[in-house]
Amino acid sequence: MTPAFSERVATPRWRDDAVAWATGRLEAAGRAVTGPAEQPRVRPWSTQLVLPTDRGTVWFKANQPYFAFEAALQHVLADLVPGAVQAPLAVDPDHGWMLTADHGPSLGDDGPPTLDAWCGLVREGGRIQRALVPHRDLLLGAGLPDCPPERAVDWFDELRELLRALPPDHPGRLGTRDDARLDAARAEVVAASEVLAASGLPATWNHGDLHPGNAYAEAGAMRLFDLGDGQWSHPLEILLVPHLWLREQGLGAHASVVTDAWAEVWETQVDDELWSAARVVHAVNRSRTWWGWLDDTTPDELARYGAKPREQLLATLRPRSAPASP
Repeated sequence: MTPAFSERVATPRWRDDAVAWATGRLEAAGRAVTGPAEQPRVRPWSTQLVLPTDRGTVWFKANQPYFAFEAALQHVLADLVPGAVQAPLAVDPDHGWMLTADHGPSLGDDGPPTLDAWCGLVREGGRIQRALVPHRDLLLGAGLPDCPPERAVDWFDELRELLRALPPDHPGRLGTRDDARLDAARAEVVAASEVLAASGLPATWNHGDLHPGNAYAEAGAMRLFDLGDGQWSHPLEILLVPHLWLREQGLGAHASVVTDAWAEVWETQVDDELWSAARVVHAVNRSRTWWGWLDDTTPDELARYGAKPREQLLATLRPRSAPASP
């Protein structure tokens, strides 16, 4: 059996190869490694190495194959929207490897963000989204998953089929009862995709996990990182994760303020119908992301995360609510 990603990147051979690549690329960029690399964490979807150099700390990131597009995507975004993300020091798109300079603490490292900080974050996300609308081919060429509203029903049907076919002991298997519920809800997925497609807002890049822990301040500007959950989808989907965080932070009653901040950038308004549609389609797209990498996990990881694609697909059944209360 092929070792899982988290097992492969924990081996001395893999680490030696990664350090050798990083050292060579840093030398080519005029930086000398001055000490041993550390591997602070290994996750089922990514790992990092930290390398001390004569010009500051450098981070090496390697992604599980489904998320390997992040390195190429960050390189493209740095060119297309200067200042939106840090320009990588080096990338290896074939391996999904990337080197970036240490950027210091994230916006979330100093405690829970204020409502103003959330508004600034979604405004920046919206600004980047609008700038990237014309660049679909470049972003998809970098590997960004293509998940526009028009494809949501196809993904919904395909995911149901895949989850039904799982072995009975698989934690993500879709049982008969839940499958019947999803079958009855299919018309809502169709309607939601049509609402988004007709909204007048074009599909664009979505961060996929936009929160203060994935942003930092530099020279008075905000920059984003951790782009591996990204998709090309309806722009409103970028707000689903911020709304979840706001609710957990106890700011759910003020989430409409954050929605309005994003909407100002897009020069639009978000009504209940549009928000409900975005929630449904986002659940389908998140299910697809979880499904994409689960075949590269250890038994323990599968036990922990294996139900996620089914849970996300079933989220299409949740009661619809207004933008202030996701």
